[in-house]
Amino acid sequence: EGSIYTTYAQEAIQKLDAGEEIPQSVDFTVHTLWLNSEYVLIGLNVEPLYALGAYVEAAAGAAQTMLLGYTNGCLGYAPDTVEMNRGGYEAMSYLYSVWSGPLLPGLEDVFAGGVAPYE
Repeated sequence: EGSIYTTYAQEAIQKLDAGEEIPQSVDFTVHTLWLNSEYVLIGLNVEPLYALGAYVEAAAGAAQTMLLGYTNGCLGYAPDTVEMNRGGYEAMSYLYSVWSGPLLPGLEDVFAGGVAPYE
């Protein structure tokens, strides 16, 4: 038994020994459902931390926005750039899923850019 880093290394070695690859990237998804021009539901396949969620909600520009995590799965926690740079809460989520490396700064821009405009 050891740290999360030890567990990560052991799981990565098991995957490689089994002929599996360690993912170089993951697919984040954004689902946008406009109920009308003022109300929008936004679904993310992560558990967004507060600042990232607020940023994505603001990108919609709607009077009322409801952000939903765990939409069509959950890849892990999603911190914003400030939290990643701080090394704070769950900035190392990749360790639990055996990805190739940490999330990159600017993740909030990726999600905000995926919000579909009202049509």
